[in-house]
Amino acid sequence: MDRRFVIMDNLVVMSTLIATASYAAGFTVPGGFNSSEGSLQATPFLLRKPAFQAFIVANSIAFSSSCCVLLGHIALLLYRNRYDEASRVEQEYIDERIEDMYYITTVALLAMIIAFVTGVYVVLTPSHGLAISVCVMSLLVIVLIIHKDALERCQQHAGLYLFLQDPSRSTSNLFSES
Repeated sequence: MDRRFVIMDNLVVMSTLIATASYAAGFTVPGGFNSSEGSLQATPFLLRKPAFQAFIVANSIAFSSSCCVLLGHIALLLYRNRYDEASRVEQEYIDERIEDMYYITTVALLAMIIAFVTGVYVVLTPSHGLAISVCVMSLLVIVLIIHKDALERCQQHAGLYLFLQDPSRSTSNLFSES
């Protein structure tokens, strides 16, 4: 199977999980629903809280983005078994759509993380310290991943610089030396 379509299949699995989680979160909102009779029946208790509104927006972005990727997958199924026979223009179209699916899945994942953080925050607001610490811990994962990637790129650039300064040093063991 072509590597492009393996990537696409992985994106579809991720998008399906994001769509499922965000769909469920949209109907089981943080704080629950008002069950009393009257005009407020079935409205979320936390509707007026800014963090809840941010949760709804982020959750909607996550759901919509992941569904967009799923629809893109359906559109590309036509090309799955005939990529090699497709014209160069069609191959470029497929490659661009798969790349778009990657970026849209990233948006969906980030929106889902933001929805989680804002949902947790709005529910834990009465315990302000706990709410902030849980949100910081959740967002710290993203920062560490981005930081680690940036750190690795800096190390690669530093390794190239050191190698250019002293070509006798191997780039494979540049960072193992003290």
